[in-house]
Amino acid sequence: MLKSPTPSVVKPSRSAIPNSRPVLVSTTHPESNSESIPRVMNLAEAARFVRCSRSHLCNVLNGKVRGVPSLAAVRIGRRVLFRREALEKWLLEAETASSENRTPS
Repeated sequence: MLKSPTPSVVKPSRSAIPNSRPVLVSTTHPESNSESIPRVMNLAEAARFVRCSRSHLCNVLNGKVRGVPSLAAVRIGRRVLFRREALEKWLLEAETASSENRTPS
């Protein structure tokens, strides 16, 4: 019987990977285009918007996170909905609350 050649796995060498360039970090929200952000978001979308986990956002809603202002939400049965404007306002409030809690060194 003729043996067929086994396929060889070629690993790319480090020289084959192009040099990485520095990444520019934007200070605005990654989805800053207001048309692409929905006006009303569910829990998963809101967590992605504020860049935290869904469980952490639930803890904030239930008042389990100390030092963080309360967050306005609408509950419809099990659904929790957030207005984009309320999330943006909450982020500003949380930012000012965290800066007030810091003590100068």
